[in-house]
Amino acid sequence: MKVGVVGCGTIAAFHLPTITQHDRVESVSIVDVDRQKADAIAAQFKVNHVYQDLQQMLEEQRPDVVHILTPPSLHAKLAIQAMDHGCHVLVEKPMALTMDDANAMIDAAQKNKVQLCVDHNFLFDPNVLQAWRLIQ
Repeated sequence: MKVGVVGCGTIAAFHLPTITQHDRVESVSIVDVDRQKADAIAAQFKVNHVYQDLQQMLEEQRPDVVHILTPPSLHAKLAIQAMDHGCHVLVEKPMALTMDDANAMIDAAQKNKVQLCVDHNFLFDPNVLQAWRLIQ
């Protein structure tokens, strides 16, 4: 599969090792408005396709899935843009900052028949599970 990563902040360094080492990943593309940051993380993880514009990456690389790793205020806009291009989307938490944005994202996933997933990476962490047990 082809994977796009949007946003090269701290969390990208947690996503990219898994993405780039997965045997079913054919190619990886990175998008960030800060070209220096994108180039640096691309060099670190040996990613060949670097962009500053999501639209250009979507058109040229045609990813199957896009990881949205930007600040939460941008999640809805970027996720909807990717889904409108037929991409499945994994978005970092929080999914959106408003219910309207979250509902628009869900609507875009349904309209485009793609999967929209929110990365709640600590759900099965032993400490989180223990906290849930204590609360219950």
